[in-house]
Amino acid sequence: MIVAVLALVLALGGTATAAKLITGKQIKNSSLTGADLKNGSVGPADLSSAAKSATKGAAGPAGPAGTPGAAGPKGDTGAPGAKGEAGAAGANGTNGTNGRTRVVLTRSTDAVSATTADNVVLSVNLGTGTYLLQAKVRASNPAATDRDAACRIVTFAAPDTILDLSQSTLPGVFDFASLSLQGTVVAAGVAVVQVRCSGTEAEPISYSRASLAATLVDDLVTTGS
Repeated sequence: MIVAVLALVLALGGTATAAKLITGKQIKNSSLTGADLKNGSVGPADLSSAAKSATKGAAGPAGPAGTPGAAGPKGDTGAPGAKGEAGAAGANGTNGTNGRTRVVLTRSTDAVSATTADNVVLSVNLGTGTYLLQAKVRASNPAATDRDAACRIVTFAAPDTILDLSQSTLPGVFDFASLSLQGTVVAAGVAVVQVRCSGTEAEPISYSRASLAATLVDDLVTTGS
C-alpha cells in the first residue's frame, strides 16, 4: 500500500513532493519487507550497526601462512654465568725410572796396617748394572828399609769382572805413595766391591785415605789386551 501511495505521489508531484509528504516517522516499524525494496537499492552504508552485526556471516577458513619476516637485530650479549666450582685434584703420577748416570762414592779415613796379603781397606755394595770403578789408596812405610806396597780391586757376585792391581816400592823412613786403581764390573745382582792391600807381619804397610768411585754407565766397551 505504501509503495502504491509513493508511486501515486511521485506521479503527481515528483520526488520533492514525496519527500515533503512522507518521512521516516510516518513509516511504521517492521512495516517494510524485502519485497517492498528494489534489489540493490540498499547498501552497507544504509544499514545500522545492529543490522550489520545481525547480517554478519560465519568466519571463513584461515588463509595461507605469510612469508617469514626478516630476522630481527642481534640481541645484546648476556651477562657472564656464575663461576663453577673447582674440580678435585688429580692423582699423583707414578715416579719415573732413575737415570742411568749415577756415581757411588765411598771413602775411609781409617788407617789399616796390613800384615797379610789380603787386608780389606774399603768395601761397598753395588746394585745391578754396569759400573766403571776408580780407587785410590795412600800407602806409608813406617820402617827404615824399603818395602813393597800393593793393592787391588776385588769383586764378588759379578758374572763379568775386570780386576786391577797397583803396586809400588816404598823407600824407608815414613815415605808414602798414592796407589791408583781402576776396573769395571757388570753385576747381574748385588755385587760386593772391595779394595784389598797387602803386607806381611815382618814388613807391615800402613794404608789410609782410601776412596772408591763406582759410576753406573749405559754400556761398556773394552778394547785392548
